[in-house]
Amino acid sequence: MSKKVPETLGEVMGQNLSGWKITFGYYLELVHGLMNFLPAIISETKQMVICLDEELLGRVHQLLPARPHKQGEMIILLNEDEGVCFHVANERGTETWAGHILTAEEFDRLTEGNAKPFRWA
Repeated sequence: MSKKVPETLGEVMGQNLSGWKITFGYYLELVHGLMNFLPAIISETKQMVICLDEELLGRVHQLLPARPHKQGEMIILLNEDEGVCFHVANERGTETWAGHILTAEEFDRLTEGNAKPFRWA
C-alpha cells in the first residue's frame, strides 16, 4: 500500500515530519501590472515550476517565451523523496496547495523532443 502524498499543508500539520525539511524554492513569474500571479508552468501538467537550484530554473527560463518577468524565492516545507513542497508563508495557511519540485531528470524528460515543455500561466 503506497503512502498518500498530502495535498494541503493542513494534512501535514501535526504529523511526523521525518523526511521533510525547510528550504528555499525558486520560481519565475510574469511582471505585468495586474493583480494575478502568473508563474512559469509545465505545459503538460499545468503545475507551477518550482526548482531547488537557480541553475535549473535558468534552463527553464531559456525555453520560455520572452516576456517581462522576475525570479522569486519562497520558503518551502519540502519532502524530496515525494517531490512535493508547501509554501509555508502563503496566506492560505493550512489550505496551501502542494507544489511539485522540478528535478533535472524531469527537465530532461520533458525537453526530449518537446519544443515547448514550459509556458507562462
